[in-house]
Amino acid sequence: MRRGWVLSLTWVSWFWSHGTRVGVPALTPFIRQHFSASTAETAAVPGLLNTGFYVSTFFSGLLPARAGFRNVVVLAAVGSGLALMLASFSDNIWLLYISMALTGLFLSLHLPSAIPWLGQLYKGARQGFYIGVHESAAPSGQTLGPVILSLLYVALSHTYSLAVWAVIPLIAGIALVLVSRETATLKVERGDGGTAVARRAPVALLTAVTVANLVGNLGVVAIIPLHLVDSFGLDKAYVAFLVGLSRALGIVGQPVGGILHDKYGFTKVAIAVTALNFASNAYLAFAPYTLAYPLAMTLQATATAMYFPILYSYIVRLQGPAASKSLGRIMSVAGIVGPTTTPILAGFLAENLGYTAALSYPLVLAGVGLATLLLNVRRL
Repeated sequence: MRRGWVLSLTWVSWFWSHGTRVGVPALTPFIRQHFSASTAETAAVPGLLNTGFYVSTFFSGLLPARAGFRNVVVLAAVGSGLALMLASFSDNIWLLYISMALTGLFLSLHLPSAIPWLGQLYKGARQGFYIGVHESAAPSGQTLGPVILSLLYVALSHTYSLAVWAVIPLIAGIALVLVSRETATLKVERGDGGTAVARRAPVALLTAVTVANLVGNLGVVAIIPLHLVDSFGLDKAYVAFLVGLSRALGIVGQPVGGILHDKYGFTKVAIAVTALNFASNAYLAFAPYTLAYPLAMTLQATATAMYFPILYSYIVRLQGPAASKSLGRIMSVAGIVGPTTTPILAGFLAENLGYTAALSYPLVLAGVGLATLLLNVRRL
């Protein structure tokens, strides 16, 4: 029963993390008006949030060895809530910038600790499924976070909307302290690699594959809406609906990815979802808009969402509690190349060479990821 509470509360924290990281960009028109800021000044707000998150992730996997998994997960929830609340009570845009960077920093602490923690709590044949349940919070937050934040902003204004939203992780973090305890068996023992049977994860190979699928999941979403509006003349509201709808199946896809990992292992399932990512991205880059286009968007979003519980389950089974360090390094590099860099590079390509060239960039990365898997089957 206690581990059920841990799963539920870490799910809430991860839901809030993704809801914030996708919801803040949705608020940029409101933020620009509230601060009377330029477009460039406004675009820096989600940029600093993502930069704080992915740069800090590289180091966040080192903290559990000192503080323990639960304590780091609690720090991630409480720290990010307080950091976002800092932005609520000031009309100074520089304080907002500081708040966003700090929010991203604290949010980065969650994943490298939560996944090994859950892996220890849910050892056994269904470990991947429970990690997948945790990961279903990501598409849930991406779908509902922008809606909830926009409604709060309209109803409560800048000050109170962010404050109300920030209460959610504070409650989750405090509740985790009440329903669980930090024990020596859940800490990463310093200097021993985590467990006596832990294997070294092929970090470079996994990073290449993760880049391919993270770009397909969070990188492409920055350019597809512009492509649909500019190339096909679709209504902006309709496009926003399509993007949200295309990601909804990821809520189911995450646990399914975990189940498939439990049954077939990492390599076969990772090849399948990366191949689907490549095929659907090729369609999005070169095909005209028909009824099949939203289906390709949904296929790509769902397949790439399925990849992450597969990756996390694989590393946890390889390394046990020592997975924190590998997860932090993989997600940091993949995040900088993916959601942080892709929108900038894809925007430049779209302006100078067109949207086909812009969407060919993530297509090439998906091809590299697929080739990496196929050429290294025996090493994984």
